[in-house]
Amino acid sequence: MTDFKSFIKTIIFIPTLFTMGSTQFDMQQAIIRIATINVNGLHDLTKRQNTFDFFKIRQYDIIFLQETHSEKTLEKIWQQEWDGLSFWNSGDKKRSSGVSFLVRKGFEIKIEQIEKDTDGKILSLCFLY
Repeated sequence: MTDFKSFIKTIIFIPTLFTMGSTQFDMQQAIIRIATINVNGLHDLTKRQNTFDFFKIRQYDIIFLQETHSEKTLEKIWQQEWDGLSFWNSGDKKRSSGVSFLVRKGFEIKIEQIEKDTDGKILSLCFLY
């Protein structure tokens, strides 16, 4: 199995109080575990399974994947392989493109807005949890 430990950047996000529109949220106890990694392609089934298993075991809430080299025709298959929610932007090029936003099964979010570019390099989500 690939040793991802040296590639992972973990962010612990601990908000205290924020306002969205006219609603104020107190999030003192909320912790979101976020990880990001450049996977340099996920076409290989074993690599993809190992990557997904790595994050499932560590129970990150949200995972950002870069350079998935995904294709629109594979997105549904890869969504099924990941147990939770997943969002993909493949773009038109296979190499050096493709990004994904994975959400751990059981971590409930409500998507408000999704934006993508046509190059498969940007995937922007606005969500509530």
